[in-house]
Amino acid sequence: MLPITDIITLSKSLSLTTERLTVRLFRATDLECELKQQQDPEVVRYIRKPLSNEQAVESFEAMLKPWQGKERQWLGLCVTRTADQQALGTISFRFEVLDFAITEIGYRFCPEYQGHGYAFEAVTALVEFLFTTLKVHKIIAICDPRNTASFKLMQKLGMEQEGLQRKHYKIGEQYSDALLAGLLAEDWAKMSTTTTTSALISAPV
Repeated sequence: MLPITDIITLSKSLSLTTERLTVRLFRATDLECELKQQQDPEVVRYIRKPLSNEQAVESFEAMLKPWQGKERQWLGLCVTRTADQQALGTISFRFEVLDFAITEIGYRFCPEYQGHGYAFEAVTALVEFLFTTLKVHKIIAICDPRNTASFKLMQKLGMEQEGLQRKHYKIGEQYSDALLAGLLAEDWAKMSTTTTTSALISAPV
């Protein structure tokens, strides 16, 4: 994996471009899209209870601050449609274990932009970036087993189910299971290019 100092430098101007999308750092003008996601019960149904306006604004402002590359610190990226710059959703990554180059990814999209392949396109670009540019060893993702759409996306990326953690986290007052999936760098390299979306990386070296 690249030295963490180099990764932090790359993160300061990170931008990924796919056929239809631009994935970039959040700007203050993206507040409306983020509030919509954090407060929509359907979007966060299997993540947490909807945030209050104050909580959502606080969470958004935290994402605008410089990312320090610490373990379990998320770097959130805004997914926009290149044609009209419409913000569609959020994808993110964090280092689960820095010493082992293990990275976790996450994603959520506004309901009206789900079902169009945007999530797969954006997350594929992120996975490509993590493996080919940052040289991470492994990528993991976690979802509630009831969130079948999320798990199908993991499978489409080539991830394999690695375990089920029973009653592992809480949504409100209810404990929920957590389904763990993983993908190794060598497995990604072996996958046919027809199953991936190329990402053009615009970031300082």
